[in-house]
Amino acid sequence: MSKTKYGIIPLEKQTLDSINVCIMENIDKLKEVNIENNDKIKKLEKELTKYESIENEEKNEHDFEKIYELKREIQELKNVIDSNNELEYDYFFDTGDNLFRYYTNNEKDIEEDVNSNMTKIVKRYKRSQKKTILNDYTSSINSIVDINTLKINEDSCSNCKTELQLLSNESKMICPNCGLQSNILIDTDKATYNDPPLENTYFAYKRLNHLNECLVQFQAKENTIIPQEVCDIIKYELVKERKTDLSKLTPSMVRGYLKKHSDKGFNKYYEHIPHILNRLNGVKPKTFTTKMEDDIRKIFMMSQEPFEKHSKTTRNNFLSYNYFLNKSCRILEYDEELCNCFPLLKSEEKLRYQDELWEKICKDLNLPFHSSFDNPSKQKNNDIYWKKILQ
Repeated sequence: MSKTKYGIIPLEKQTLDSINVCIMENIDKLKEVNIENNDKIKKLEKELTKYESIENEEKNEHDFEKIYELKREIQELKNVIDSNNELEYDYFFDTGDNLFRYYTNNEKDIEEDVNSNMTKIVKRYKRSQKKTILNDYTSSINSIVDINTLKINEDSCSNCKTELQLLSNESKMICPNCGLQSNILIDTDKATYNDPPLENTYFAYKRLNHLNECLVQFQAKENTIIPQEVCDIIKYELVKERKTDLSKLTPSMVRGYLKKHSDKGFNKYYEHIPHILNRLNGVKPKTFTTKMEDDIRKIFMMSQEPFEKHSKTTRNNFLSYNYFLNKSCRILEYDEELCNCFPLLKSEEKLRYQDELWEKICKDLNLPFHSSFDNPSKQKNNDIYWKKILQ
């Protein structure tokens, strides 16, 4: 076990992916803390409003002390929230490059694999590459300095042995004592105009972790605690509708009940509907195998570059995750029932926009495109056409 600023992490004998999942779980716990702190802030602000509404002439010493104390508590809670939010950004900023290398270092082989066999997108990474990436990754989250990356400056003047000084703008080393100069080549890690912005890596991996959350939630594997009150409300609504068979409870019904009680904040449990259903009726949710999940993640990572290329310049958010999962399941030829578990957008205008963008992404990656508006027979012919190309 190792203590980092991201929490206690079991670094020994772990894969980068498992460490990343562990850290994201810690960050998710901080998000839960933020939700609790926001609730506390609302209560404190309500109490503060009550005290501030008192006319100054009528306030006593206790009132002024209470106002000061409430403001202090509110500010402290806001500082904790800001600190927790900043931790997530720091994590992606510090590790984004290593995460990118881990998930895409074999991208060329993956693309060749897609062209030869569409259902076998993922290949094992070379052990030597994975070891190097894992070492770099653990160093970044542990703030460990790799001795191999250190450079000892032994440059000194050949005339007077005085340590030379660097003029980076002129690419020269100059002796401050006798004036001896020598030209050098500077290898720098600073970004140039040709380098992709670090923010792109940050957004790509924030999206990847959002995808992981979606996969976990769909399979009801998350550790989120659903309050008993939520389940009781759903049962109460069923009784009102004279429905007693919990096995016939559907995701759309649960969503409707949660929306009906959104004033209680129940709409924040939309993404946990599979978990709620499993808890109420014991029906196990659909699951993905590890390979199925890996295949979906690979399509996701491969789609990031063409997405940045074809999306509007003002758009940072990726496609609807349900849309992406629906289309990815079709590309991987999963059964229709599983594909339909991920509903498409209701707005025809938004759906057409996502279809247009997804079609361009598929074209760049040489993947089959499944339109949301084509009829099944036409789509089947399209699949046959793509398979012939990929053979």
